[in-house]
Amino acid sequence: MKSILKIMFLLFTTISLKAQVPESLNYQAVARNNAGVALVNQTIKVRMTLLRNNISLYSETRQVTTNLLGLFNIQIGSAGALSTTGDITAISWLPNTPNAIMLKVEIDLNNTNVFTDMGTQPFNTVPFAFGAKTAIEVINLAGRYIDPVTVPISNSRLMWNGSSWTPVKKDSVINIHSTLPSYPAGGPNADWLWVSNNAATPTISVNGTERITAHLVGGFGHAYSGYIVVSTAVCYQNTAGGNITSFNSPASDEGVETAIPINSTAPRIQLSASGSIKLPAGSYKIGMCIKNKSGTGAALNNSNYVNGFIEIKY
Repeated sequence: MKSILKIMFLLFTTISLKAQVPESLNYQAVARNNAGVALVNQTIKVRMTLLRNNISLYSETRQVTTNLLGLFNIQIGSAGALSTTGDITAISWLPNTPNAIMLKVEIDLNNTNVFTDMGTQPFNTVPFAFGAKTAIEVINLAGRYIDPVTVPISNSRLMWNGSSWTPVKKDSVINIHSTLPSYPAGGPNADWLWVSNNAATPTISVNGTERITAHLVGGFGHAYSGYIVVSTAVCYQNTAGGNITSFNSPASDEGVETAIPINSTAPRIQLSASGSIKLPAGSYKIGMCIKNKSGTGAALNNSNYVNGFIEIKY
């Protein structure tokens, strides 16, 4: 009769030595044939696999010899395995519900690397010492897993990505207030100009996932006897160089066009610009921009302040 290993007794335990947590699990079993007779003094191969959601977390293959009672012992995760895959020390044991870690046992009685599946069973409770190793850590919120891999930076917040809570940068808001200079005429095909200095056009570094939203208002005026046509928008420019580009809402490369009458005294004509954009990873200037489309050479020279905010949402 073909001998088939039957697991008669299982014992899982972890042993603490000098207050250190071992990186192994004790496994003990008796090998018997179909007639219930112990397979004594026999060398066999055993493959142990730790699974969660049918995904292997760690697996090892060992060669063991049964004793006079057919008993053999294995310390899963200890030295001496013929082969291993995965890292038992990287397993997070505490979130053991609702998807418990499972142990799959496979046996090769003839040492031919042909394994027989002996079944898979869950750890109804996590190994105590492994759990104690990380007991001081918060491992879930409302039963949902916290990502243990991503390293948070200062002022990070947790964001649910669909499968785990992951640390991301905290949203930030830059408040803008700055004086406005004079803007020379550029004609109908004028280029975009930043409305002010660096105080109103901060530099922002992004990794490509952030959404940048800007809302800015400026007071503009001039002493020319007629109207001066201008366009305003919120814009970005790569700090490595390149064009100033509008991301106005509603979308328009020309922004919002307005004809400003003579206005040499307060209050100035208030023009606003708003927009939202995701930019590729890089460093950018963000702010309000303007085009003086005067064809007569009239400068927009009676402006006062720009105010508003730029929000970076991670």
